[in-house]
Amino acid sequence: MRIRIVCYEDPDVWICGKIARRLTEALVALGHSCTLGESPDSSADVNHHVIYLHYPGHTSGLHTLMVTHIDDALKLRRLQKGLITAKAAVCMSSDGVKSLAALGVEKTKLQHVNMAHDGKAKEKRFVVGITTRLYPDGRKREADIVRLLEFISPRDFAFKIMGFGWAPIVAKARQRGFEIEYHEEFNYDRYIEMLSTLEYYMYLGRDEGSAGFIDALAAGVKTIVVPQGHHLDAKNGITHAVTTFEELKNVFLGLAAEKAARIDAVREWTWQNYAKKHLAIWEQCIQGVPLHDCLAEESATGFVQAAFPDRIRLWKNVFWNRFKMVMNIRKDFHCESRLWQRRRERSRSEK
Repeated sequence: MRIRIVCYEDPDVWICGKIARRLTEALVALGHSCTLGESPDSSADVNHHVIYLHYPGHTSGLHTLMVTHIDDALKLRRLQKGLITAKAAVCMSSDGVKSLAALGVEKTKLQHVNMAHDGKAKEKRFVVGITTRLYPDGRKREADIVRLLEFISPRDFAFKIMGFGWAPIVAKARQRGFEIEYHEEFNYDRYIEMLSTLEYYMYLGRDEGSAGFIDALAAGVKTIVVPQGHHLDAKNGITHAVTTFEELKNVFLGLAAEKAARIDAVREWTWQNYAKKHLAIWEQCIQGVPLHDCLAEESATGFVQAAFPDRIRLWKNVFWNRFKMVMNIRKDFHCESRLWQRRRERSRSEK
């Protein structure tokens, strides 16, 4: 398929430009002929416009429009006017499709494709802190931590430990691939700095409680501790109470599972899949098949009932947004109003 991505902003500057560029790259990688430019290509099978606001309307060729959001009535009219000649409006979400369908936009021209992620952000690990020295009798239950390392992954957890006696355990953990920041000697300033970098503070000893538990709570850090002593007197201070090794293991496995679920939520939201879904939409448009977004049909009644209030809100936004523009009270990038700047300059000159 020969495709033209029409981008109305600098592809190297802002988010719509990034989307246009990534989509172009993904389509080329899939073996399609795709170019990126500021104007349509009459020889292309499809011209996809990023975004709908600047689409002038074309009577020849197949055109589709990317829709970010509709937050006022004039934008809704602009989209509806564009869809007189464009074959499809590709929204950013199923919620956007539902809202537009309820507002009267032709359902057979609505479809959604969720934006992709670049997959370059480093996977986050839970940083767990321990601040206690060890004793020959094993009273701090460090043996449970050694056992725990067999069930958890270095991709999910890292540790920061301060206290004498942990060196052999730290060496074993590092051999397993765990990242550990270890300070054998207690240093108060470093201890205070360390607490503020933790997701969880852990203490497994059964000797009334840990002073580090108190300091961690004062820093807003969540805790994994034995429910005993002054731990119990700190209301809502225990995030995860653990008494046995099985409870400790289940807490860590649960945290890892929650993280995996968050990653899975957008695992398929890749630029390749983003491009494939656009290709499927364009194939339907070329074949003259009406679009049907099944998610748009869900909760349709509720959205229709909410359509009138939404129309009122959109018209309010028209007048309110323009009023703010005229009065120039929107904050600039220095977080200070240009209107008030001029007033201050005027008052200074008058003095």
